[in-house]
Amino acid sequence: MIVHLNGKLLDARDAKISPFDRGFLFGDGLYEGIRATHGHAVALPQHIERMNNALREIGLSGFDARSLEPLTTELLRANNLAEAFVYWQVTRGTPAPQQGPRDRVPPNNLAPTVFGFVESVPAVESYTAPRAIKAVLLPDVRWSLGHIKAITLLGSVLASQEAQQHGADDAILFRDGPNGACITEGSATNVIASIDGQLVTPGLRDASILPGVTRRLLIEAMPEIRQRPLSVAELRSADEIMLAGTRTMVASVVQLDGKPVGAGRPGPKSHALLEALCARLLADIHCSTGGMSNG
Repeated sequence: MIVHLNGKLLDARDAKISPFDRGFLFGDGLYEGIRATHGHAVALPQHIERMNNALREIGLSGFDARSLEPLTTELLRANNLAEAFVYWQVTRGTPAPQQGPRDRVPPNNLAPTVFGFVESVPAVESYTAPRAIKAVLLPDVRWSLGHIKAITLLGSVLASQEAQQHGADDAILFRDGPNGACITEGSATNVIASIDGQLVTPGLRDASILPGVTRRLLIEAMPEIRQRPLSVAELRSADEIMLAGTRTMVASVVQLDGKPVGAGRPGPKSHALLEALCARLLADIHCSTGGMSNG
């Protein structure tokens, strides 16, 4: 595998990052996961916008996410991949040992560490039906800045581990609030549910969740999706439950806490969401290439 590290393409075995890097010691950094199809990154402006917003919010300077466009192209070509999941991570960088590598406040002169790699994924056209999965409901114990795509993912890791221990594929998380327990996200996805035939997803302000790019594309493609608080009680009685994400695409939760959801199989709403997402991704490629494809 060829990776990208601080502007250079390297064999993964030759990529070296200092143990004093703040990403390693503090989880002080951000990441983006981007889907590429037909050799082109899709929804890239949305990923760039989200990362630049987060970079400004956490005060990480020295990197402009707009550079992800040429860097992603280089990485895909170096690995000869047309269908891929592209991971980019930007940390605050590596202080010199004499600069106090364990100080919470970083030195002002750090150069960020920028790392990227790719993994092969199925072509968008191959997603003809939603994957059926089992999920469990778990309390959301992660930090409150859920809109920042930070590399500190211990809360999500623990949720995924606990879901597996319960014989499930994923966790759907909730928080208690003034109006009772409400859904936030999946461990690495956004949640969409069909409630009495109406598609509902937790609002960004209601739940302090990640502004998922796939979520955004689906809302643009299907404006009937309503953004509002989604209670645990509503989810338990939902007609359908879907998880959406860049890598996941659209998965259908057919069992929640050991009980069937709806008919216990992917329903019409999950099929419609997946179809709309695939069409949106392929349209993005068509527009970016002027109708040409190298896939």
